[in-house]
Amino acid sequence: MQGKLIFNAISMVAFFWLFASYVLAFQPDKTIIDYSIGWQQANSHLFEITIQTAGQGADTLDFALPNWRPGRYLIQNYARNIQEFSASDDKGQLLDWEKIDKSTWRVQTNKASIVKIYYKYYANILDAGSSLLDDKEAYFNGTNIFMYLVNKRSEQCRLTLRTPENWLIATALKKDNANTFLANSYDELADSPVIASPSLKIDEFTYSNTTYHIAFQGQLDYDIKTTAEQLRKIVEQQVKIFGGTAPFAHYWFLYHIMPNTPWHGVEHCYSTSITMPANAFASERGRQSFYSVSSHELFHAWNVKRIMPSVFLNPDYSREAYTRLLWFFEGVTSYYGELSLKRAEIIDERTYLAGIEKNIVELQFAPGRLITSVEDASFNDWLQPDDRENSRISFYNKGEVLGLLLDLEIRRRTDNTKSLDDIMRYLYQNYALQNQGVPENGILTAIEVVSGNNFQKFFAQFVSGCAELPYDQTLSTIGLTLELGVDKSKPEAYLGIKLSPDERSTILNVTPNSPAMLGGLSKGDVLIAINNAQVNLANLSELLMEHRPGDKIILTVFRTRQLHNFEVTLTNSGNINYQLRSLANKSETQQRIFTSWLAGLK
Repeated sequence: MQGKLIFNAISMVAFFWLFASYVLAFQPDKTIIDYSIGWQQANSHLFEITIQTAGQGADTLDFALPNWRPGRYLIQNYARNIQEFSASDDKGQLLDWEKIDKSTWRVQTNKASIVKIYYKYYANILDAGSSLLDDKEAYFNGTNIFMYLVNKRSEQCRLTLRTPENWLIATALKKDNANTFLANSYDELADSPVIASPSLKIDEFTYSNTTYHIAFQGQLDYDIKTTAEQLRKIVEQQVKIFGGTAPFAHYWFLYHIMPNTPWHGVEHCYSTSITMPANAFASERGRQSFYSVSSHELFHAWNVKRIMPSVFLNPDYSREAYTRLLWFFEGVTSYYGELSLKRAEIIDERTYLAGIEKNIVELQFAPGRLITSVEDASFNDWLQPDDRENSRISFYNKGEVLGLLLDLEIRRRTDNTKSLDDIMRYLYQNYALQNQGVPENGILTAIEVVSGNNFQKFFAQFVSGCAELPYDQTLSTIGLTLELGVDKSKPEAYLGIKLSPDERSTILNVTPNSPAMLGGLSKGDVLIAINNAQVNLANLSELLMEHRPGDKIILTVFRTRQLHNFEVTLTNSGNINYQLRSLANKSETQQRIFTSWLAGLK
């Protein structure tokens, strides 16, 4: 009964929050900053952008372009693509301006009532977080291309697209008329990617009073209705976690289908943008990847876009936004992304458990796990160290594994009366719905408040520290154990190098304390032969299959234009993997928790 009351409270607060956002939107007494985007020649890849605002009575106005975008924790300096900046007043008279730093332009207003700036932006990169203009489409992310009026980001914005007549437009922005859209603030404008194209394929479905739109740009060789049905199942599972009502009336899934492209997704408050390979729907694995990425990005609509670190609440786009919580906001999102697929019955139990095994293998074979905590990996993601493969870990990967272990540990300590689902609801109710950011100690605090248990030691060892994770203790909660297994398709003999895929066979990495490292090999060496047999990435495993642990081999490499031979003694960890197994004597309690964990909320 208590759970239902909490759910109803969350649903009611979410409903009134959603209702109020529409009632209060676009009040006529607020200033609207007008944005306009178009182009003269698509193959130049140059967008032409104008921004018009009231003079504000100020002597100068500063216009700035973000140096980074939410979802990508790296300074990217979008201002490098700005060309032909100019400023004028309402009569067309040019205004003086100067650039005061790498991404800020200061305009002398001359007390003009209207100030208008113009610039071109070179857009020729197509991934989920970038922008592209060509003869087939116009795609842009606002953080890439739209300047903001410094200290006026809360002002309402109106965007006009100057597109050919037959082009369709897909965006989460509120439509004003055919080619004009409204945003409550610059942040909403910047957070709403846009696809304009004559070949968009668009469909929609509804769940719990929210309309979900699906837009594909590119050749779609699959039934769009089928994707809608499957996405609806994912939506249902995720919305249930947060009380049954989504915090938006509309949400857009924006997909780009492209040849030879990797999967890439970027989250937004009211949409997600995803790039996908052209053959994705041709195989079961490809279809699973489609729903996996979509599920991950959808969960971000709550976890990071609404439940967010304090530093993300009103971000400073001119500098880094440091937090030690990315492991939770990215990694736990990955955890729920995959768990949602199982709960929605899009994947079966064995497929889901195989994904957990894969994540554990990735983590346990990452040498950085022993020297870099997941908190430090989160905080330092703005840096890209030269020895990244050996010194760092993925906070996505370890965060996802920690999400699993925390979920099970909470269930174990509370006899399954609480779970990570309850933590997510607590964070949503106490931070997102209160328009507050999560403090750096907020995740630990939430877990302790909801579970009634002390998790200080767990966090000190496994989140702030680098201790090996307590797999068996935690997995036993659901009657599973983690066993070392053998992958017979791989050589037992272990060398410890990573080769480039080209014919040159450059050593891209040497694992610390591996036979290769102890034998003297170095990153940057060009591997020529093993025991006088030519070697490259394609036949490396085949050559190692001929040897046993303990064998000594001679590796021939080029280093600084000189030929060198190194004797290396192989070890025996080359084909080890990790497998989840059910305990032989699984108890009724373990089975009950296992079933509850995978089934989710009814």
